[in-house]
Amino acid sequence: MESICATAPTTSQPVEQSK
Repeated sequence: MESICATAPTTSQPVEQSK
């Protein structure tokens, strides 16, 4: 699931939060 955020950041979970 994390990979999805990295490829396409969503409004719910921006890439910055994933870091």
